[in-house]
Amino acid sequence: ALINDWFAHFLQSSLSKCGMIIGFVGHGGIFRKKALDDIGGWMTDTIAEDLDIAYRIQLKGWDALYLEDAASFEEVPPSYYSAVIRFKRHLKGPIQNLLKYWWSIIKYRSLSPLKKIEALTQLAYSLVYPLGLICLALTIFTYTVVPGIIIDGFWHSIAGLMSSALILVSFPYIALMISPIPSFLIILITSAPISILFPKRRKILGEIGGVDFGVIFGLMLVWYDNMLNCLSSIAEILMGKEGEWIPTERILKRNIYVDGGKRRREAILRILASITIVLFFVNILLTNFSLNSTGILLPAALWLYSAYLIITRK
Repeated sequence: ALINDWFAHFLQSSLSKCGMIIGFVGHGGIFRKKALDDIGGWMTDTIAEDLDIAYRIQLKGWDALYLEDAASFEEVPPSYYSAVIRFKRHLKGPIQNLLKYWWSIIKYRSLSPLKKIEALTQLAYSLVYPLGLICLALTIFTYTVVPGIIIDGFWHSIAGLMSSALILVSFPYIALMISPIPSFLIILITSAPISILFPKRRKILGEIGGVDFGVIFGLMLVWYDNMLNCLSSIAEILMGKEGEWIPTERILKRNIYVDGGKRRREAILRILASITIVLFFVNILLTNFSLNSTGILLPAALWLYSAYLIITRK
């Protein structure tokens, strides 16, 4: 629900106000019949057909507008495993549309270069998760090869703090993974003014400086989990496989959807990935310990929690 609110109230609203291409969400849009006829109707060659039709309509010259006051209701995933299925569709669909429309976006004359970059970025956002995996692998390699005292010396220097701040602003989850100590230090320093200015917003547990850590934990869980979800999504694209639709609460109650084997495979993937990370960390701990190397345990811990949610049908 939090991700949906961010997507609708912040992202789509901002894109609409700036005249950018808007990625339409399937359950909350109204089309002119003439526009649908103009583009040949719906197509089913991507798992994100709503995103497909949004780009085709706007690349055909039709305008899109986000109405902030219009209400649209959605049946959210009834369990975390159902959410995982949905995450995979949201990871796979944009990449499919990127492969399908990247050239049409580039050669579309009515879009400025900035708007073309934004349109391509919307479709390419899923690639940030493979980037996270690459950063994790490089982090493990670095902490294994480079002496820990040198790494910690860099991250705790002025240059290291500035680098951490830059990464924290751009990719906060990667910053917490590769340089946790300076990243947390920067977060605490920036939270202090908020605590002083808004003392009533500060609580002893759960909230510091107006920041709800329950929300942050949920976002971190989804982000790190998508680092694994993206693997199967990209593999399906390379193999030409179709995606999987999320089952609704009504279907689950009727026991129509049987997912035991797939559920176990998803949990096993996360457990094996976590064990692998822990083994690498133990090796670093015994041979080349660095305080900041503890950051690689963050995705491992969240993957184990994700496996728990999947197995227990939470």
